[in-house]
Amino acid sequence: VTLLGYGNDLQDYYDTAAQTCSDATLADVNDEIETFTDAIKTFKDILKPAINGLDNIHEHAQEEGTTYRNAGLYGVWSFGIAAGLFFLISQCLQSVCMAQFSIFFGLVTYLLFLLLGFIWMLLTSIFADLCMKPTENIVMALPGGNDLKELVYFYVSCIGDNVLQKNIDKAQNRVTDMNDTINALLDSSCANNAALLSFQAALGDVNVEIDHAQEVMACPPMRDLWFEFINTGLCDETYTGLFYIWGSQLLTSFFLFVLCVVGSMMYQYYSNLKISPVDNDIVEGDEDQGVDYQDADKSKEGDSPRESPR
Repeated sequence: VTLLGYGNDLQDYYDTAAQTCSDATLADVNDEIETFTDAIKTFKDILKPAINGLDNIHEHAQEEGTTYRNAGLYGVWSFGIAAGLFFLISQCLQSVCMAQFSIFFGLVTYLLFLLLGFIWMLLTSIFADLCMKPTENIVMALPGGNDLKELVYFYVSCIGDNVLQKNIDKAQNRVTDMNDTINALLDSSCANNAALLSFQAALGDVNVEIDHAQEVMACPPMRDLWFEFINTGLCDETYTGLFYIWGSQLLTSFFLFVLCVVGSMMYQYYSNLKISPVDNDIVEGDEDQGVDYQDADKSKEGDSPRESPR
């Protein structure tokens, strides 16, 4: 972007110099400026898909990877803590209603843990497949038919030609040609021309920016950044974090299920547990029936025939 802005600045310098230097040779500089600007635009167009892709990764990582992750994790852990507190309160109060609500709330939380655990397991599996050969899988997934795939392949392997180098070399050659033309004019018909001297100083700044761009786009530093981001950041730290999240939620859901089972048995032994009318009738009926059986046994004993004397 900085180099593209220099193209506009060079055009302004040319227009100013053309007013004070009428040599026909200066017209060649205008053509060189157009060629320089076209080369920098092509350079930017090649980088544009990569820049947009990095922006999308950053946006999605910030949204899904941070906002949704934190909401899901903090939400389900809050439910888990609340479920444990409800069970504790029901045990302290010996409340049947509170115990039944705690069991229901615990089962809902248990299902939430299982749902999020499935999502973490799915993400862990996807990352595991990707990270078997991360660089190769990413390069193969890039769309063909453009310079992006060749650009990524060059920077992850440092083999082949850099598609950016052709345009940056073309822009630098144009700057060199413009500088040679201005030097010739300063030595002949437009000596000590202030506009041309300012133009020449601007070309020196452009050369510095081009040299800096070539240092930044060198392959070894970019490859090291790629491996640091993909291998260490994505396939090591991110994968390990997903695995630990999945494992912790799976373990928590197991103990939460055990808590629901234990709670469903314990509340039946509360001292204030009331027996329903239906159950009460059944108990009273059993007691009455037991009394009838005892009376019948006594009557049978009373009706038994006595032994007659001989």
